[in-house]
Amino acid sequence: RRLPLKRSGRGRKTAPARAPRLRPGYAELARLGCPQPPHGAWFNEARARRAAVFFEGGELDGDPVLPFLCHTKTPEWAGQPFRLLPWQRDILRCLFGWRREDGRRLYVELWLEVAKKNGKTEFLAGLALCLLFFERELRGEILSLASERDQAAIMFDTAKFMVARNPVLAGACEVNKRDIFIPATHSSYK
Repeated sequence: RRLPLKRSGRGRKTAPARAPRLRPGYAELARLGCPQPPHGAWFNEARARRAAVFFEGGELDGDPVLPFLCHTKTPEWAGQPFRLLPWQRDILRCLFGWRREDGRRLYVELWLEVAKKNGKTEFLAGLALCLLFFERELRGEILSLASERDQAAIMFDTAKFMVARNPVLAGACEVNKRDIFIPATHSSYK
């Protein structure tokens, strides 16, 4: 796509108009339709990158990292490394990248409405595991909620399967029937 040329007062063409440069993290907010963050909020590129590496693998601090998560649902994708869709990447970067002045996450709640068969369950199960393993919050609690227990169990069972498929995650936690517990931080996902 070409940038439009400005016209000077005499009708001559001048240098092309430049699109305004956005600070890191603002493009994701704009694509998601979110308002500008409050004054004092800042974007931590390292934390946003770290969350994406947890899902997909990649390079972190100069070292290659294998993906922690894999697909679990459909036969064609089951066992394959997780690849974030653009909308999933934007949400992840905003949730983990934007910080308050004191360094805590700016966004602590997520309301997600997406059509059927777009990877919501696996994305949210991975998001819960990312919060559980990488935020390292003492006595943190992550809950799967739904109108019925069976419905909430679908996402929890997906997360349990993701943990079971990764020896690093499985070694760092205790997987029980109704919770995943991390002894080092006393955090749990139920």
